[in-house]
Amino acid sequence: MFTLPTPEAGVPIVDLTEDSHTIDFILRCCYPANVPTLTEVTEIKHVLSASRKYEIQPVIDSAKAALEGCIEQDPLGVFAVACQMEFPDICRKAAKQTLQHALADLDSPELPLASTVQFHTLDMHF
Repeated sequence: MFTLPTPEAGVPIVDLTEDSHTIDFILRCCYPANVPTLTEVTEIKHVLSASRKYEIQPVIDSAKAALEGCIEQDPLGVFAVACQMEFPDICRKAAKQTLQHALADLDSPELPLASTVQFHTLDMHF
């Protein structure tokens, strides 16, 4: 970071690949005055990815708990994210929750995260 060229104004700027919402959540966890809650699987996925990238274990733990809390509202999305993040305990819980629905009725923007093998394993239980 210190070898990066500084802009003309002299203020060092480092571009991040994460969106501002994700960085905002992570920084609020580091200074826990007013930590927001995570309620959407997509935002949890972004926070998990970034907190793993920057190795911030307390944020990973918080996001993992939030992911588990979303099982009832989006079991397929939670399953896909948990598979990608290698959380087998949450994968199993989400897979069990999907049994409460017809597979054709379930949809999630996170589904492409699951491999075909993982999805086939889930599909075999229906």
